[in-house]
Amino acid sequence: MHLLKLYPAYGRGYLLSSSLRQDWFDGKDFSITRRGGPYTSIRDFKQPQSPDLHEFDGVQLLGHPGDGVQTVILRTEMEEVK
Repeated sequence: MHLLKLYPAYGRGYLLSSSLRQDWFDGKDFSITRRGGPYTSIRDFKQPQSPDLHEFDGVQLLGHPGDGVQTVILRTEMEEVK
């Protein structure tokens, strides 16, 4: 599975994976690096003019060091991988 790894943007942290997942579905920004930018969100995966994002099978939402959450993996169809 080819995953795009993303980190919470703007210093957001999470204690629960459900909160991390909910922010993704609510359209909050995530970054491709821990230090910030460039940013993306679920909205970008819904845009047909974003072909580069459609190369991925899903996204891996990663918590920052010290967060209670380690990772949440979602397919591009946006269902959670168990």
